[in-house]
Amino acid sequence: MEITTAHKIFLEKLNRTRTMNQNKKEWLDKLRREGKVRDPTEDHRVGLMALQNKRRREILNMFVERKLSPSEIAQRLGISEGEAKFHLSMLEQALFVEEKEGKYSLTLRGEEYLKNVKR
Repeated sequence: MEITTAHKIFLEKLNRTRTMNQNKKEWLDKLRREGKVRDPTEDHRVGLMALQNKRRREILNMFVERKLSPSEIAQRLGISEGEAKFHLSMLEQALFVEEKEGKYSLTLRGEEYLKNVKR
């Protein structure tokens, strides 16, 4: 039986969906282990507070390229490192970014935000 192009496309999408679901499950398990899972109402409140600030949305868009330190963000935006750390803290509390070894990167939630919201 020959596999059609449409069938191949369907199988690729199915595989991506399975991978995405597995990544989401792993991320949620990690959040549970770290005690970061909140009541949905509180979670939405924190997320909306973080995203209502234009500067934080600008910072999220910067992570498309690579992991960044607070000093790199400050330099690129022309703000103090303290201000950059404040905005990163808000984004981290809202689970959009995470810090590892002094560099910040997008979480699964941050990646989905960038994919689904007009920049």
